[in-house]
Amino acid sequence: MATRIKTMSAKSGISLASSLVVLLGSLASHAIAQEEENNSGSLLEEQVIVTGTRVNLQNAQDIKREADTVVDAISAEDIGALPDRSVLEAIQRMPGVSVERFAGPDDPDHFSVEGSGAIIRGMTQTRSEFNGRDSFTANSGRGLNFQDVSPELMGGVDIYKNQTADMIEGGIGGTISLKTRKPFDQDGRKMAFTLDYSYGDIAEEWSPTFSGLYSDRWDTSLGEFGLLVSYANSELYGETHGIQSDAYVRYRASSIPGGERFQNPDEPDETAYVWMPNSANALKKADDRKRQGASAVIQWADPTGAVEVTGEYFRSDSTLSWHENAIKYQGSYPEDIDDIRSTAKEGTTIEFDDNGLFQGGALQYVNWIADGGNSDHIPSQGDVGDAYPQFGQKLQFDSRVVDTDNLVEDFSLNISWNVTDNLELSGDYQYIQADTEQDDLVIHTGSFAGEEYYLGDTPTLNLVDPWFGARDADPDAYAPGGDYTAGFSTNTGTEYSQPGDADYFQDYNNYFWRSAMEHYERSEGKLAAARFDLTYHFDNSFVTSIKAGIRASDREQLVRRTSWNWKAVGPEWSGSTTAAWVLEDRYADQLGDLELVDWSDFHGGGVVNIPGNKTLHASEEFVRAVRDYKRELIGSTAGDWNSIGTAEDQDPGRYANRYGVDDKYGMFWPGEISYTREENRAFYTRLDFASDGDIRFSGNVGIRYVELDRQSDGSVVYPDLAPARYPPAGISLPLTNDVVMAEMQRQVDEGVFPDVDTALANNPWVDEANAYLSSEDRAFGNGAALPTSAKNDFKLFLPSFNLDGSGDDFTGWSKLNSADTITAVTSDTCAGRGMQAVSAGGDPWSVQVSSPEFDTTIGADYTATMWIKSSVADATMRFSTSALNGAQYGGDNVIGTSWQQVVWNFQPNSDATQLVLDLGASATTYLIDDVKIVPGLEPDPSSCPHTDGGSAGPTNLLSNGGFESGDGDAFTDWTVENGASGVSATAAEVHGGSRALQAVAAGGNEWDVQVTSARADTVVGTTYVASMWVKAAAAGGQVRFSTKTDIDVAQYQGLQTVGTDWTEVSFEFAADDVKTSMVLDLGAVAATYYIDDVSLTEKPAE
Repeated sequence: MATRIKTMSAKSGISLASSLVVLLGSLASHAIAQEEENNSGSLLEEQVIVTGTRVNLQNAQDIKREADTVVDAISAEDIGALPDRSVLEAIQRMPGVSVERFAGPDDPDHFSVEGSGAIIRGMTQTRSEFNGRDSFTANSGRGLNFQDVSPELMGGVDIYKNQTADMIEGGIGGTISLKTRKPFDQDGRKMAFTLDYSYGDIAEEWSPTFSGLYSDRWDTSLGEFGLLVSYANSELYGETHGIQSDAYVRYRASSIPGGERFQNPDEPDETAYVWMPNSANALKKADDRKRQGASAVIQWADPTGAVEVTGEYFRSDSTLSWHENAIKYQGSYPEDIDDIRSTAKEGTTIEFDDNGLFQGGALQYVNWIADGGNSDHIPSQGDVGDAYPQFGQKLQFDSRVVDTDNLVEDFSLNISWNVTDNLELSGDYQYIQADTEQDDLVIHTGSFAGEEYYLGDTPTLNLVDPWFGARDADPDAYAPGGDYTAGFSTNTGTEYSQPGDADYFQDYNNYFWRSAMEHYERSEGKLAAARFDLTYHFDNSFVTSIKAGIRASDREQLVRRTSWNWKAVGPEWSGSTTAAWVLEDRYADQLGDLELVDWSDFHGGGVVNIPGNKTLHASEEFVRAVRDYKRELIGSTAGDWNSIGTAEDQDPGRYANRYGVDDKYGMFWPGEISYTREENRAFYTRLDFASDGDIRFSGNVGIRYVELDRQSDGSVVYPDLAPARYPPAGISLPLTNDVVMAEMQRQVDEGVFPDVDTALANNPWVDEANAYLSSEDRAFGNGAALPTSAKNDFKLFLPSFNLDGSGDDFTGWSKLNSADTITAVTSDTCAGRGMQAVSAGGDPWSVQVSSPEFDTTIGADYTATMWIKSSVADATMRFSTSALNGAQYGGDNVIGTSWQQVVWNFQPNSDATQLVLDLGASATTYLIDDVKIVPGLEPDPSSCPHTDGGSAGPTNLLSNGGFESGDGDAFTDWTVENGASGVSATAAEVHGGSRALQAVAAGGNEWDVQVTSARADTVVGTTYVASMWVKAAAAGGQVRFSTKTDIDVAQYQGLQTVGTDWTEVSFEFAADDVKTSMVLDLGAVAATYYIDDVSLTEKPAE
C-alpha cells in the first residue's frame, strides 16, 4: 500500500468583548483538573476529591474518570491538536479502537485514505450516536459512516465499551457517541475559524479545509438565550497504489519448471505440490473527497436556571469520487493440479521457497487464448505450444469511476428541568433524514502481456510483449501468408500503431473493447424518536441516585441496491465474430475516448515496469459519459452490454436496458429493493451507588426492558440458470456427453480441428454446466424475484452492572494520554504504593500524567522533585506544567535503570498550576514515586531507601538474544528467512544458558541461510553495536551481520572468518530507521555454525 498525506495548517481566532477565543483546531493543550491540593508533601498521597460542576465540554480525562462505565474520550482540544481528516481517524487513537483501512471489509482490493469503519475490541457491531441519540447512514443499517462527519464541528467523542441501563441498546462491540458544541458550553461570545491545507505527495495536489464558528449568549428578563452556528468545508485529494498476486493455485510440482526439486524420486507415487499465482495485478486509485458540515443550536434557560431548552440542527453532506486504473489477470483457473494455465517462460524456472510457495519468475500462459477469428492479432487455436511459440497472459485494463454521496440531517429538541435540588426531569425528541447514492462503472479494454513477477518486501511486476520478442526476431514468419497466420492486421503505420512490438503496450492495434461492469444505489432512511428521563439524587447515602426513563422510536429505511453487473462488450471468445479491436471501423467513434495511462511513478517507480511506461484504458470522461447515459459504449455483435430486456429475457444487458425495473429510477428490480421498519419501545431503571470508605468504589446496576417490532419487505431472487454460452445451431439442450463428443468428432472429421482435444479446447460452450441441466431445472432457476415479507417481534430484558474500584487510580491525578499503560504498583517502590508507566516511544506527551491543581504565586520560585527509574538506560522524560496562561516545559532528564531523584526549578505563570510528567519520549517502562512540589530553589531532601543493585549499563535491545525461548527448533522473536531446513536448536554447543542456534549451510550466497530478529526500537543517526558469539564445526567459516528496516535500506557487514572456538563478532552501525532487525547471514561457506548470546546495544558515549 502507498498512501501518504502531509498536513500544513494555519489557524487564527478573533475575540470579542474580552472573551477567550476557542480555536477549533488548537495546536496542543494540557488538561486542567478541578481538584485542589496543598503545595507541599507527596502528591501521590490519598486525598478527598471535590468534583466540579458538570459541563458538556469536560476534557477527556475527566470524562474517563467520572464515567459510569468503561469509556474513552477525545475532547474538542484533542481533535484540534491531532492531524486527523475525519472523526474516524481521531477515534482510532483510543485504546481498543481500530479502523478498517480498506474501502470496506469485503473489498481488500481498494485502500481507503481515511478509513471506512470503526472496530471496537475486535467487533464491528458498534452503535453510533449524536449527543446520546440514534444516528445512521441510509445504507449502513444502524451505523454511521464516521468518515463523512466533519471533526471540526465536534465538541468531543466518547467511546463506551460497556452498557448502562439508560443507554440505547445495540452496541455489542461498543457505542461511539459524537458530541456537538453548544453555546452554553462556554462563556460569552466566541468567534473562531481554521484554515488547513493537506498535500498528497503521490497525488501531488493540495486540498483545503475551512471551518468557522460563531457563538454568543444573552441575558434577558425572560432568561438566558444562546446561539451557535458553525460550518466546515473540507476537501481531500489522495492517491493509493497497490500491487497484488492473483489467486494462488496448486499445481503438480513436477510439471512446473523449478518445482521438480519437491518431488522425491524415491517416492514417485507421493505427489508433491507447489502453489503459485497465474499472474499479478496492479491498481492505482485517485480519491477526491468533498465534505460539508453545518450545525445550528439555540438554547434557552429560565431566569432561575432550573429549565433549559436546546434545539439543534446538524447536517453532514459528503461526496467521495474516485477513479481507478488497473491491470488485471483475465485468464482462466485450473480445474485440477494438471490443468496448468501459467508456467515458466521457456528456458527459465520458477523460484519457490522451501514450502513450495511462489517467490518469482517469468510467466507464460499455456491455455486457450481466443477464438480463431482473432488470428490476425493473436494465437487462437488450443494450447499455444501446439502451433505457436510461447505467448503471454490475458489481461484487462480497467478504468473505473465511483461516486458516492451521503447526506445526514438531524433535528433535535431537548428540555431539562431541575425540579428540586434532588430531582431532574428531561425530555427529548429527534428526527433524522438520511440519503445515500452511489454510481459505479468500470470499462475494460483487453490485451496480452508476458510477465516477470517477483515477490519481496515490495513485489515487482515487469510486463513484456506477449510474443516474448518472437515477432520482432522473425517478422517474415508473422507477415501475411507467413508460417503462423494467414495475415496479421494491417492497421499499422498510423498515429495509433507502429510496426514491431517495441511499443506493444502503446500500440492501439493490440487492444480491444472487452467488457464493462456497473453498480448503483439509491437508499433513504428516516427516524423519529422521543424519550423521557427522571433522576433523583440522594444526599449522604450509599445509594447516590436512581434513574428511570422511557423511549420510543420509529425507523424506516428503503434500500435500492443493485449487484455488480458484468457484461461483455467485444469479447475474445466468441465464435461468431471477432473481438472489438479498437482500430476497426466499427469502433472509430470511440477511438478518441481512449487514453494512455502512465505507470512510471507507481509506488515511486521501479515496481511496475512497462516498455514505454503506458497502457491503454478508457478515459475517465468517457466512463462517466457512458455511466450517465450520455454516450453509447459500442460493442461487437457478440457483446451483450447493449442488449434490450424483454419479458422472456429480462436481463440481457446493462441495467438501464432491463425489463421490469422500478418506476422512479428505471434500473432496480424488485429483488434489489428492500424496505425495513423498526419500532422500538424501551423502559429502564438504574441505581447508582458509591463508597468513600477504606475501600473506595462506585458503580451502578440496572435493567432495561425492550420491545422491538421489525418488519422487512423484499424479494427472494431465484438463480438464473440459463447458460452463458449456447451450443451451435442444431444442438438442443440439455447437453449430454454423447451429444458433445459426437459434435467434436464431426468437427475433426470435417477438418476444422486436428483432434478431439483441440476441438474441446476451442468450443467453450462445452464447459457451460447449466447447459447440462434438465429443462425443468432451468425453468425453476429463471432469475425471477418472489416478493416476501418477514416480521419479528422481540421482548428483551437487558441487565447491566458496572463497578469501578480505585486499583490503578491516583487520587487527584489525571492520566492525560495512554491511560491504559499507567498503573499502580506496590513492589519495587521507594515506599508503599507507586506508579508504573509504559511508553512505546514517540512524542513526550504521548504518555502523560497530571497532578491535582495547586495554588501558586506567579513569578515565585518552586522546585519539583520525584524519584524515578527506567527499564532501559538513557531514557528521557521531562516535567511541564498545565496552567491557564500556557504550559511551561523543563529540559529532558536522562533516566537510568537505578532509582534517581529528578529536580526541576520553575516560576509559575498562573496562580493555579498543575505539574505534568511527560513520559512518552523513550520506549521504556518507568517506575515513579514520591513526587513533591516545594516553594524555593532547594529540592526536598527525601531519599529513596529502596535499592535494587541494578546497573545503568548497556541494555540489549533484542528479545531472546540467547535463544532460550521457543518450542522445538523454533526461536521466539526470531524468524528463519531462508534455509529453514538447516536451522535448529541445540543444547550440545552453547555459549551461555541451555540453548543455542545451530545452522547448517551448503555454501553459496550469504543470504541462503538467514535468521532475522524481531524489530528493535532504534533512534535514527544513533550508533549501535551488534554482537554475537559464534563458532564453526570446522575452521574457515564465514558469517556476517546485516540490518533490515521498514524503509528497505539494509546495511551489510563484511564477512567475518570464524573457527572452532567461540568468537565474538561485532558490527557497529548508525541506525537509519526507528525500527531495526538484525539479520544473521550464514550461507556464504559450507559449514555448521553455533550461534548464541546475540545482542544489540547503543554505543556508549566516548
